[in-house]
Amino acid sequence: MSETGAVIQGAKVELLPRSLDPFHLETPVAQTSSDSQGFYHLNFSCKDECPLVILVTKDGFAPIEHRLVTLRVKKDYRMPKAVASLSATVINESGKPIEGALIFVSHESIVTPGDLSGLAGRWAFTDRAGRARIEELPQDDDVMIQISARRHRENRCFISLLPGENRLGTVVLKEGSEEEIIVSPLLPAGK
Repeated sequence: MSETGAVIQGAKVELLPRSLDPFHLETPVAQTSSDSQGFYHLNFSCKDECPLVILVTKDGFAPIEHRLVTLRVKKDYRMPKAVASLSATVINESGKPIEGALIFVSHESIVTPGDLSGLAGRWAFTDRAGRARIEELPQDDDVMIQISARRHRENRCFISLLPGENRLGTVVLKEGSEEEIIVSPLLPAGK
């Protein structure tokens, strides 16, 4: 349902194994869409005991991700309206673009760096020019952006997203394996 409680028909609902590797996107165990009353039913079998995540997406809404503790879950999900976007270019210290860098945007704090699963968020991988764009982000006062690439240090920053805003920025990743926390490399468009 929407933030206001209105039924959302046709939302895509996927059940995914929870991956601890942010560079590895899992194949859904089951998937369906919400019906005219906003209900869904997933049929699946899980041979091994494994952590699972429900991912709910719909154009025009920010995605919802919920980590399952038990398989018998009845839960209503409220999807916030998507109002903002993010465009970023990721380069190395020499100014060369980094292809395949992961940009992850979460509107919840991450307790353990690198553990992105179980949080509502959006992600994109950079193209050959080091560019990525993430659309359909919710308005939020405390959004964390985590940028990582193989053989490079991870960067994190915190920003606010306002309705209709497109954040732009260039992020430099240093070679190495340590984490670097930066204040805010991404500025509102036009600034």
